[in-house]
Amino acid sequence: MRNVLPLLLLLGCESGNRGSITFSVEDVGQGALDILWVLDNSVSMDDEQRWLDGTAARFFEGFRDAGTHIGVTTTDVETGASLDWVDASCAFDATCLADFAVHLDVGTDGSDLEQGLGAGLIGLTAPSTDATRGEFLRPGGRHVVIVLSDENDCTGDLGEPAIGEDCYVYANRLTPVDDLLTALLDVDPAGRVQVSGILGPDIVADCEATVPGRRYWEAIERTGGVLYSVCGAVDEGFASVAAGAAGSPRHFRLPEPVDPESLVVIVGEDHVVPEDEADGWSYDAPLRMLSLHGEAIPVAGEIVRVQFIPA
Repeated sequence: MRNVLPLLLLLGCESGNRGSITFSVEDVGQGALDILWVLDNSVSMDDEQRWLDGTAARFFEGFRDAGTHIGVTTTDVETGASLDWVDASCAFDATCLADFAVHLDVGTDGSDLEQGLGAGLIGLTAPSTDATRGEFLRPGGRHVVIVLSDENDCTGDLGEPAIGEDCYVYANRLTPVDDLLTALLDVDPAGRVQVSGILGPDIVADCEATVPGRRYWEAIERTGGVLYSVCGAVDEGFASVAAGAAGSPRHFRLPEPVDPESLVVIVGEDHVVPEDEADGWSYDAPLRMLSLHGEAIPVAGEIVRVQFIPA
């Protein structure tokens, strides 16, 4: 597979045949990277909370030169979301790392209505606990929400579920994933938002007291994030999501709804890419998200032109 450099959708005003509008996708520098950890702080997370002890330094290793902001909040939005964050320079300061490790210890007395996607949305724009450092989210950058949880997402106007029932049983009372992803993407229309997670797997027989995180899985797949099992090796999980956060995006949001039948994707000077989820492109209409796959992913220096007719 070819290497990928970060790409930026640049809106052009060129009018093509049949009223089409042309976009240019060019490789640019890494830009600002803001990583927000959303940690499940419910009672079932005691073992997972122990994982976080001593992991701060390891997670920083991949971001020392990236100008990265690394923040932490919790899945408990009922008591009010807060945001603590540091930048990559913290990796060189033992005192800073020790202080940040304290913020990672979020405890296990939070709400059992784990609203991780909603918490990510709130956390990206929440005021910092230290106003002297400015804002966590930098417009036009890359923003990665990483959820650590052994439950499914329960974002919605739920109240307390019935005794013996889990909040995600009430699917009609949950905020649709489409709506949550649209809101996340709209936080910074000029940037990129990706969801990743260390979450409950599909088969939980060998993974005690976990629930498949299916709503998170959907968000991860549709934004090009990384999924790792909460029952896997801790170091591998952190390495996997860290690599995904630092890696290059392959999903690009178009600025308006389009007619999917009209989409033409050209990589390089003249290679017309087919609609193909293995080695071409796919389009997520509700999110206006164009994704490139396999052999369609551009190499450094290549231009990708996306032509379409607005819907």
